[in-house]
Amino acid sequence: LCFLGHTMRFILPALHFCSEDEAENLGIFLLELFKQLQHWSKKEVWERECHGYGAFAREYVDPTKCITHKEFVGRILPSMNKRISAAMNFCFEKSEKMHVKARCALIILNRVHPVFPNIYPTAKAIQQKLQTLVDAREGIN
Repeated sequence: LCFLGHTMRFILPALHFCSEDEAENLGIFLLELFKQLQHWSKKEVWERECHGYGAFAREYVDPTKCITHKEFVGRILPSMNKRISAAMNFCFEKSEKMHVKARCALIILNRVHPVFPNIYPTAKAIQQKLQTLVDAREGIN
């Protein structure tokens, strides 16, 4: 989980300067990542595959203190969703290079839509940003 958290922290800024092809690849990566997280979010899968393993420990020095399923679903998953949502929403902000960033963010959203956003407030926030873009675009035409 530490690895996934660090990966998200370091990869998400790439949204702001990637090409369309790179956005497609990033979308594939995020899709696979969220599929795995969604798989672990099922209680029976968590108990079978994650509970008691050192990779899910709170501390490296004591691998017996593992993260609980409730903590994973209640704190870690929403945190990752929030992090990606914030990065996406930032891409939809008006700026000099907004069109390139927005297009890349849309490519990524198109790729990950089966598994993200799967939390209503996250989906609503992204939808509102997209609606703002659509309204601004219609105002120009």
